[in-house]
Amino acid sequence: MEAARADESRTIAEQVEICEVEAPPFKETRRGELYARKFRELGLPNVRVDEVGNVLGERPGVARRPHLVLAAHLDTMFPRARTSGPPRRARSSAAPASVTTAAGWPSCWR
Repeated sequence: MEAARADESRTIAEQVEICEVEAPPFKETRRGELYARKFRELGLPNVRVDEVGNVLGERPGVARRPHLVLAAHLDTMFPRARTSGPPRRARSSAAPASVTTAAGWPSCWR
């Protein structure tokens, strides 16, 4: 828990960065590009985008099995012309789909 507290400001900044990228349904390319770049920065091997826009990367474990798959959707409910990020309060942010599209990012890869 202490590690999460110590990393909180960076985690929130990354969540906001992800939420600020427009990703209306079927137009998630820009957000997918951001995820692919972040996967590469983390050193994940075999980062790729498939024919329908899914972003994939591998994080090898130390054992051959079991395999674990983490998945989430990239799109949001933001209007296409949205120009600002999620509303911010002292200790929280609120945005449509911010939990499902951004909150999992830091918890999965750190």
